[in-house]
Amino acid sequence: MTAAGPHSAEREARQRALAAQLAFRGAIREVSGSTRRISVELARLKASSRGLANGNGVFLRYTDYVTAQLRWMDAQLAAATRLANAASEVEDPDMRISLLRVAGPPLEATMVGSLLLAVWLDFLNLADIALKQHLYPAETLFADLWRRQEMIEPVMAALSSREHGQVEAAAQDVPPLVHLTDEFAATEERMRIAAENLRKALVLKEAIETVTMLSTMKFSLPSAPPSAPIMVGISLSVGGNGVMMGTRMIVSAEWVEMMR
Repeated sequence: MTAAGPHSAEREARQRALAAQLAFRGAIREVSGSTRRISVELARLKASSRGLANGNGVFLRYTDYVTAQLRWMDAQLAAATRLANAASEVEDPDMRISLLRVAGPPLEATMVGSLLLAVWLDFLNLADIALKQHLYPAETLFADLWRRQEMIEPVMAALSSREHGQVEAAAQDVPPLVHLTDEFAATEERMRIAAENLRKALVLKEAIETVTMLSTMKFSLPSAPPSAPIMVGISLSVGGNGVMMGTRMIVSAEWVEMMR
């Protein structure tokens, strides 16, 4: 019975070390998959010629920011993977756990960083749609993205610092996530309203184009005394976004007869 105690404790220690290593490997796979998805989506946004890559490419500075963050994340993830591989080759369970503890901060930094980048990418996707559909003034959109990037920059700088204390503090308290979530909802609502106004504006455009077509057609209007002008008019307006249009055309009866 006394001999069984040490063997049982050693077996439990090995089981704990194995469980920790499996969990660590799973976290590495999850974060690695997240960064790969971000890279794929980033490539798509960089090639969006009607969206973020439109015009002189001023909005691409925000995709370049993601590229820069992915560099240190890939480096941190590679470091954590190397330590996890080294831990798997160690027989002593305590040493294995120690190596995993050393690998913890870089993995934690990459995990939190990828979460922030995923939220930031949501904003870039929203901006891409807004630019393609003209749902948001480009100048306002650029300024909003600048302000939001400044919100996440301190956290990203702490996560990429490789300083354990800064990484731990940034991982435990990520205030930009709450603010960014609220701002995302507000931006989405403004775009929804703009899309509704755009739908109205398209109806307006079709109506105006119809009136323009009338000016090239042969009029067939009722006869009227030469002194009495004939009025053909249209007055249209769109509320909310301030779009307004009014058109009025006044012609004389003689001119109508000449057009027949």
